[in-house]
Amino acid sequence: MLEVAGLSTGYGRSQVVHGVDLSVKQGEIVALVGSNGAGKSTFLQTVAGTHRQRGTAGSVRLDGRDVTRASAPSLVRGGLVLVPERRQIWPDMTVIDHLRLGAFLRRGDKAHVAEREAFCLDLFSRLKERRNQLAGTLSGGEQQMLAMARALMSGPRLLLLDEPSTGLSPVLTERILEIVQELRERAGLTILLVEQMVTLTLQIADRAYVIDRGRIVLSGQARALLDDPMIQATYLGGQGH
Repeated sequence: MLEVAGLSTGYGRSQVVHGVDLSVKQGEIVALVGSNGAGKSTFLQTVAGTHRQRGTAGSVRLDGRDVTRASAPSLVRGGLVLVPERRQIWPDMTVIDHLRLGAFLRRGDKAHVAEREAFCLDLFSRLKERRNQLAGTLSGGEQQMLAMARALMSGPRLLLLDEPSTGLSPVLTERILEIVQELRERAGLTILLVEQMVTLTLQIADRAYVIDRGRIVLSGQARALLDDPMIQATYLGGQGH
């Protein structure tokens, strides 16, 4: 479904991502894990069309089509949507207004908007209770749910999730990752997940890539990586936690 080959990009003269190869098959949950500053968010933003840097090299293909230089709106229309780190919620807009904003590119299709709204409010029952509440008054976990629901309103097939656990308690992080699994099971979504909660992430993913200083240093079946000595030493403190 998604094929990234030799992707290199950065900011100005500073290169952040170096020749990354990564693939996501339809129906998979694939994790991209690594420490702060490893290039995870820059990689996602480049794939999603929200970061464009002169001199970017490599290719991004979606369903076999070259989308390396496609705009973010074009990619959304094609079924690829990014949920950005730190949510980017507008505090003075209501929950329901955020959802309808997420369907902006499909606003002429009232049946689609109504169907997606019903789906999102069913999946995120806490948002249903707060549909007319200002987003700025929601808890951190509720805002993350809102950011995910807003992305779902366009009807994506491939969802890119950037650090959904940021600022959340361990309990809420577990709930968000449960929702990630539900999105695959209930909506048939394919998901590329960037996350620092390595153990929890590898427990729900099918495959995973480890990125360090902009380069993929390890990849494989997610469960197998949990037992890898490098993962144990670098990300789990040798404890498996």
